[in-house]
Amino acid sequence: MAARWPASQRRDGVSYAVHRILATVQVDRDRFAMIKRAGARTHRRAPLDH
Repeated sequence: MAARWPASQRRDGVSYAVHRILATVQVDRDRFAMIKRAGARTHRRAPLDH
């Protein structure tokens, strides 16, 4: 899988699982754009209060 992610395209703060899933995208340009969007998220969904 490392061959699908050159060091310059790997994203700190994005999980290995996300990198693994996106590694299946065949077009490099599309894969690299997707990982940038994945790393751009700054919020997470809050748990529901019950």
